[in-house]
Formats: sequence, structure tokens, C-alpha cells
Amino acid sequence: MSNNPQGWVYDLETLSNCFTGVFYNIATKEIKRFVIHNDRDDRLSFYEFLHQCVNNKDVFLGYNNIFFDGPIIDHTIDSQSQFMACSASSAATLIYNKAQNLITSNKISYNTNFYIKQLDVYKLMNYDRLFVSLKTLQGSMRWHQMQDMPIHHSKHIVKSDIDDILAYNDNDVYSTNKFYEAVKTEIDLRKTISKLYGFDAMNMSSTKIGETIFIRALEKATGKDSKQLKEDVKKNQIVDIGDNLIFSFIELKQEPFVKMREYLEKQKVTHMKGFFTEIPVGPNEEELLPFVSKHKSYFNKKFNRFEKLNVVHYDNTFVIGAGGIHSVNNNNKVFKSSNTRLLVDIDGASWYPNFCIAHNWYPEHLGPVFVKVYKELYDERVKYKTLAKNDKSNIEANVIQTALKLSLNSVYGKLGSEYSPLHDSKTQLGICINGQLTLLQCIEEVMSRSKAAGYSINLLFSNTDGFMVDIDRRFYDELKIVIDELTETIGILLEYELCDSMYQANVNNFILTKPDGVKLKGSYEIDKDFHKNGSMRIVSIAAANYFINGVDPKDTIHNHLKRNKVGKLANEDYDIYYSKKHNKKVVNQGIYDFVVLKKTDDRFQLYEVTTKGVKTPVQKSIRYVLTTSGVKLLKETKETGRIGMLEATKKSYEQVFNKMPNCDLNDQQMISFEQSIPINYRHYIKEAQKLIYSIEGYGQQLLF
Repeated sequence: MSNNPQGWVYDLETLSNCFTGVFYNIATKEIKRFVIHNDRDDRLSFYEFLHQCVNNKDVFLGYNNIFFDGPIIDHTIDSQSQFMACSASSAATLIYNKAQNLITSNKISYNTNFYIKQLDVYKLMNYDRLFVSLKTLQGSMRWHQMQDMPIHHSKHIVKSDIDDILAYNDNDVYSTNKFYEAVKTEIDLRKTISKLYGFDAMNMSSTKIGETIFIRALEKATGKDSKQLKEDVKKNQIVDIGDNLIFSFIELKQEPFVKMREYLEKQKVTHMKGFFTEIPVGPNEEELLPFVSKHKSYFNKKFNRFEKLNVVHYDNTFVIGAGGIHSVNNNNKVFKSSNTRLLVDIDGASWYPNFCIAHNWYPEHLGPVFVKVYKELYDERVKYKTLAKNDKSNIEANVIQTALKLSLNSVYGKLGSEYSPLHDSKTQLGICINGQLTLLQCIEEVMSRSKAAGYSINLLFSNTDGFMVDIDRRFYDELKIVIDELTETIGILLEYELCDSMYQANVNNFILTKPDGVKLKGSYEIDKDFHKNGSMRIVSIAAANYFINGVDPKDTIHNHLKRNKVGKLANEDYDIYYSKKHNKKVVNQGIYDFVVLKKTDDRFQLYEVTTKGVKTPVQKSIRYVLTTSGVKLLKETKETGRIGMLEATKKSYEQVFNKMPNCDLNDQQMISFEQSIPINYRHYIKEAQKLIYSIEGYGQQLLF
């Protein structure tokens, strides 16, 4: 092995009488496979490999390896004498027992002091909190094989099982390596942060990095370590919102907003969880009733309670919540800039950090030094952001501004965490309430000034730190004056941007087009983060292509897999730009754009059922295409035996493709594979039409 530290992607499988480990060298692409079983005993070579890795200071990269694989490796090294003195089967069983102890233990302990340094892409991407399995990732990454472990861990393994287990190891290792390549920029960022800030950030989530930077700055400013800071936290606070919690500059005039403020001022709160939802109607809530939405999403008539704290005004239902205010226009779904109208997106710069900085708002146990540190980090971030913008080659400046952004953004959430030295319910609630009431004041001022000038105006939506309006072009110059005045009043810079069009089903599902590109959210999002379900990508493509380019969804879907004379996809990309400046478009992913991804838990068993009634069990994580012939997928509840269809349609079949050709999209093998699938185009067109109808309405006749 090399004397230079090597990176190995690895995966271990522990079974009742068999242990396997596969290791892939990132640099050399060398692969090593080890088995401990009575029919194949690689203990000597395995220990030789491990000790070489220890001496060489290699790094083991895995998925959930800090919790599982890493401790297994350490246990194996610690127990070498014991493991070498017994039979291979007994050694495998001892490793298995350790593994089961890790899995069944209620206490999760993340060790950082391993014999061989561990890099866990599961943990650094925060997927341990989002519960994202590697199988889910295999589907999201369009990996050619989605594979559950083919053999139960308790089964007595015989020689013929070993190749199947190693093949499973291989698939996990290679797919983990692909994910490593996909998030390498995140890993490189952590390497540089570790070097610049002097702490090991390699297995930290973005939020943890941000909190660590902020706390270290507090430690330096106060002379106290994090443990001492945490001991000073005020526990079990009762926050009286009416006791000067609301900032003095907030002056609401519109009756619905005034009533909301009056309601909030009567509340005493211990923590935000549950404060904004499932609120029984009592004497305080009665005064709000004339101004709230009675829609079932917001108000439960049966139990006479608010499902979500809300108020209706300006044709919007404003939902007040822990994550900030959200609203969407209840009457109109489509807005476009034109010769007479303008869409203007107005946002507060670093909304939550600047509330603390501008209004000297701090946790009681930390005092004004909290604001001092916050401002220093904010100013430093502005400086390095400017340096990075002016010099693209200044990698260090870009890393520092990114790290400081993580720090600034982490504080609000950590104020609500009882495990953080920053924890302070009053400060978090104050930021939350004042942020939302301030935004209402800004909306109120913009709307009233436009109407006073005799110009019509529509509020499209509001969110945590901003809102969008559709204005008369003649009001634009005055709007800029209003924005400057509001910036002076609230002490936070308000920025604005012109947009081309907005197509919105609701506040969480929309298509927003800007001069340089498009923003897609919710059901209309095409390229989702890996932890989100990316099923039926073609449906979102068709809906976006309809609204942005006026293309019939039938044409988009029917032509998606068409090939040119040389066999390449005829539509390799679409004129749906994420960034026109960087020519970043939506790319055609071939047959993968038609797949549906589903996963069930241990309570259920999935089956394929043929037209003749033959039932075959399938794995929990599956990938399939809706087809005009094939099988039906059924889900059986193990406890009750109740059976239901996985897809709620009688006019379609499914074909499961957990294993697909491992080749380029334009390879002949992939072309033949696509052509063998009787895709039910009608189903996908119908799903695209649903997204279109959600915006345009079922009453309109679409040009299909």
C-alpha cells in the first residue's frame, strides 16, 4: 500500500455466522473484498489490511459508518487476539453480536476517536436527522441498481450465499462512492473550514458547523467555554408577549392585522412548539374569528379550533407560524409582468440576524455580547462575500463567507434547542413574532400607498423574509421610495427584484420566472435534493415546459424519449433555465424521468401480481414505471393481512426496474431497454395536467 494516506469507500455486512467487508480505493480504484466464514476465512489478510490503513493514516468513507461500520472496525481491531483464537464462524458471530448491540441500543453515541479516521457522508449531509437510507439515495441518484439486502441477517449463511452478499456490498460501495462524488464540494468545504477555524468539521452538518463557529466566537468574547455557557441558560421561561416583547416601531393599521397583534399580546408562552397550531377557540380567540379562514386546512369546525393561526386580508390567508409567516393569493394564480404591470419581489436582507443586530435583541444569559458577536460575524461575512464576488479565484474568501453564512443562519434554530448554549425561548419567540408583524407592516404600507396613489395592486404571496406584489408600472418609482422609508423604519435593508411571471398553486408549489432563470418549488420542482422523492420527473418537466414555453404536455411527454438518427436523445435538454448567465438548463435523464420511487417499512410486504394472479414478493425499496401491460403492485399489511394497490389506478400496470442498464443514456443497451417498456403515456400526461389545473383551474379549457 502507498505511504500517502488513502481514501477507501467501504461497506460491512454482519450476519449470524458470516462477516463481509468491501473496500474501494478512491484514487486507484482498487477493490478489496474480505469474508470471515467457515468456507472462506480472510482474517489474516483482513487484519493485515486494517493495520496497514492505521499505519498509513488512511480514511474510511461510508454511509452511517460513524454509528455502525466504524465501531465494528474498532471492535474487530480491539478483539484481534480473541477473534484469531476461535473458528471463523465464531469470530463472525462475535462481530454480529456487537453489530446487533449497536442496532438495538437506545443510546446513540457518535465516537470521533477511531483507529482509522472515518468520513460519514450520511452524517455530514444531515441525513441521520432526515432518515434518508442509502436505498432512497440510489433511487434519487438514478443509480442503476436499487438493492435491499437479499438475505436476512439472522439466516445461517452457507457457501453459496457469499457471492450474493459480496455483490450487495459492491453495490452499496459503488453507490456510496457516487454520492461522495456528488457531494465532494461539501467535503472540500469542510476540509477548508477545519483548516481555517481549527476544529474538525468533516462529519458535521451545515447547521452544526454554523453553531460551532458562533459558539467559539462567543467563547472567545466571554472567556467561558460552551459548557459554562450552557449552564447559564435560563430554563423553563414563561414569555409574556404583551410585556414589551413586540418592538415599538411596529404600528399596524388594518383591522385584521391589529386583531392578530392584540391576540398575540394576550399570550404567555413557554416554548414555540404547538403555540401556533391546534388552538382551541376561547375568549381570546373569539375576537379573531371574523378575520380568519374557515377553510378546513386552517380551521376545524368539528373541534372548534384553529388548525393554523391565520388571518385573511388582501386576498391572502396569512399563516403565522414558528417558521415565519406564509401566505398566497386566494383568488389569482397567474401573474405576469407586461407593458402596464410589474412583478416585484421584496426581501429583507439576513432577516433574522439583522433583527437581533438592529434592535439589540439577545438571550438574557448571554447579554449584549451576543449581539456584538453576531454583528462582527455579519460584517465579516459581508467583507468576504465581496472579496469572493470580485475575485472568483479567491477560494479561501468564498469558504469563509460560506462558513459565516452557515453560522448566521444557524442561530435562530439553536435558540429553540434545549441542548444548545444559545437556548433562549424569549429571544427566539421575539424574533419570530416581531419578524412576522414587521413583514405585515411592510405589506400594509406598500399596499396602502399604492391604493392611495390610485393604482391597483395585488399581493401574490408572503414568506418568512419577504413578499411579492403585482403593481401598476406607474407606481414603481414611488414603490422604491416606500421601500427606502421602510428600511429606515425597521432598521433592516429591504431589497427588491423584478420578475417576469408567477404561476402558483399555493405558497409551497409554484413556478417563478426571473430575467436570469426560473425558481421551481414543491410539485413543480424538477431537480430535487437527493433526500427528496424525485418520482416522475417528466411530470414536473411537462408542467414547467407548458407554463414557461407554451408546449403542450402531451408533446413534451411523448417526445421525451425520441432519438435522432445517431441514436441520441433528440431533446437533450429543455429551454427551462436555472441560470441563463451560466447556461444551466433542465437536462433530459431519459427513462429515469418516468420512474416512481417507493419505500415501505417492515410493517408491509410488497408483491407483484400477474394478470393470472401469480403473486411474487418484492423488496421494500422499489423503482417502477407505469405501463400499459405488466403486473400490479400490491401492499400487504403483515399484522392484519389487509391488501391494497400501490397505485390507485385500475387503468394502468407497473413494471419494476430495480436493476437497469449500467451505461450511458445514449448507449444502444439503454435504447433497447427503453423501447422494451410499454410506457403508459396517458398516465403521465394526466398527472402533468393535474399540476397545470392546480394553477389554471379545472374550469378552463386547456389547449391539449
